[in-house]
Amino acid sequence: MLQPLPRSSARHVSWSKRAEKRTIVELPGEPVYDCGLKLFLSWASRVAGQRVQSTGESSYAIVLSGSPVDFVTWFVCAGWLRPAVLTDDAQTSMTERRGGWACASAQAPFDAMHTSVDPRILAGIALNESAYKGRAWPWTLNVAGRGFFFQTRSDAAYRAIRYLNLIGHGRSDFDVGLMQINWALSR
Repeated sequence: MLQPLPRSSARHVSWSKRAEKRTIVELPGEPVYDCGLKLFLSWASRVAGQRVQSTGESSYAIVLSGSPVDFVTWFVCAGWLRPAVLTDDAQTSMTERRGGWACASAQAPFDAMHTSVDPRILAGIALNESAYKGRAWPWTLNVAGRGFFFQTRSDAAYRAIRYLNLIGHGRSDFDVGLMQINWALSR
């Protein structure tokens, strides 16, 4: 029976199609098992037997749809790896509840991102300001007291630019993001 790895590191064993050469790849960060190992294995099974290639010192890529994709980036974007330094991709997968983050508590992203403010306070403010389906939602705009929720960061950015153009005349009074920061004050 497979056992989860320690939370301090994520490892992946890969091998060539001939099963002659095996390599243990240690990915920097922590695995995200909030949905359990079974769901992860189900997700990972779609790439079983795919070619893995070295792309430099301790860097590996898997070939998906004919193009190499960096292992760490792939795991982070899919929501199965939390890197030590939270990148935009990691924060996006957390807030969009991808992979293992789908089963995490509403406070879990704030636990991962906090530095000096109690994550319960951050979670409370964000839930009050940008709650969408019971979760704080980063792709949120509030224009003239009306809330808008978008599926992706690029959709929210596109709409924010449209509001800037529509409002015009030097006005930029709308709120953005998890904490609903006023656009004019955040520039």
